[in-house]
Amino acid sequence: MEIRELKDKDIEAVVELWYNVSIQAHSFIPNDYWEKNKEAMASQYLPGSECYLAIIEEKIVGFVAMVDNYLAAIFVQTSMQGSGIGKNLLDFIKSKRETIQLKVYKNNSTGIQFYKHQGFSILSESIEESTNEVEYYMEWKKSKTMNFIKTDITKTINDLRSQLYLSLKAPIDAMWEQLYIGSSQHYLIEDKKNLGYCCINEEGCLTQIFLMKNHLSSMDKVIKELIESGLIKTASLSSNEPVAFNACLFHSKSVKANTFCFQHLNKEVELNTKLNIELVTTNDIPLVKLFLKEQVGMDDTFGYTENLVSRKEIFMLKEAETIIATSECRMSDSQPEIADLGIIVNRDFQGKRLATQIMKMQVNRVLKAGRNPICSTTLDNVASRKAIEKAGFYCSNIIFDINFKEDNN
Repeated sequence: MEIRELKDKDIEAVVELWYNVSIQAHSFIPNDYWEKNKEAMASQYLPGSECYLAIIEEKIVGFVAMVDNYLAAIFVQTSMQGSGIGKNLLDFIKSKRETIQLKVYKNNSTGIQFYKHQGFSILSESIEESTNEVEYYMEWKKSKTMNFIKTDITKTINDLRSQLYLSLKAPIDAMWEQLYIGSSQHYLIEDKKNLGYCCINEEGCLTQIFLMKNHLSSMDKVIKELIESGLIKTASLSSNEPVAFNACLFHSKSVKANTFCFQHLNKEVELNTKLNIELVTTNDIPLVKLFLKEQVGMDDTFGYTENLVSRKEIFMLKEAETIIATSECRMSDSQPEIADLGIIVNRDFQGKRLATQIMKMQVNRVLKAGRNPICSTTLDNVASRKAIEKAGFYCSNIIFDINFKEDNN
């Protein structure tokens, strides 16, 4: 379903939808009341409101009209009622408002129950003069009980993150940890007391969330508040965080696998290779950066390669001045039992089983160092996944892209 703004060309169809639904929903009001208001609806009310349409297969199936914070109209095609269209339209408006008011006829029991279910309360009742019908005045207010407080990566955050890592069902991927989570804005989550923390990037994507054990029952509420507040539009979370992951799934509009994360059997693998992989030195950094940019489009202007070189965690396979492959072996600081492996093979040398051979060499190196190897690859990299599995890895969790909004493209 698409939600978009009303255009002039839509007015005739929207008025007809409003008229047909009004007659059926308000059988207690004579039809001629709606008939004589058609012209005003088309020429005054719709053009003078903030109006959004629900579109399915290029057809208008519902609309919502706002005047400031007043919900002037929300209508869904009769045959489509009960399918979530009205809720989606209302959620869309809620994301743009702190409070919403409306009036609904007392005799419209279906509408009253819908609004109550969506968090509206009856404040008063009155008589509408033009119909002589009793109306309820209802209001919704965005919850203010929960606060999301911006913070740097403080000792409090690090202590909470340590608790998160102890609760994970599988190790966290180092690339996501360092590049995506590490660069996100951190927030403390408070509801009278500190519940935990979350990380949100500049695109409004939730990249990590943790609630302390005594507050796990609040996870659904926290995710809902994050969505309704407009702080998050999407999430990129792993199935190794089941409570947060499941709460996000419940509120999702669409889900797509992004990255497969692997653990190893932690047994030394047999090697039949004479490949000579060597540590990358400071002098090699320009060549390695060029390789990364040409092969995977990574423009390292933020010191990523320099950091790996200083930690002696990046290797390469060379032939003359040509890099055939690079291999990262990141010894995790946050997960001291883990080493995260990564391999990039020059496109001109792919298909020669180099990735599997180099991965096996690094697996044995890591196991001898007393660590457990992990690695990851994206959904679309089928060749990489095969090479990883041949080196003794299995997929233990998946990072999913979770969308909380309807795709309006």
